[in-house]
Amino acid sequence: LTSNTHIVLKVRSFKNALVPADKKLLLTLRYQYRKTQREVAQIMNIKQSSVCERENRILKEIKKILE
Repeated sequence: LTSNTHIVLKVRSFKNALVPADKKLLLTLRYQYRKTQREVAQIMNIKQSSVCERENRILKEIKKILE
């Protein structure tokens, strides 16, 4: 497999994994709907700092999967 194919397979695996709904919602709002962290915080009824912390945690998890 090429390097790109390997990455695509890992991303598909992550997308199909049982990801908690709150993580999916946060990522969907931030990257699909391009909401700011402040907007996401209002929608999810949490603090903006919590959105920042959760987003960073999720992105680290994704990076580990892609390594």
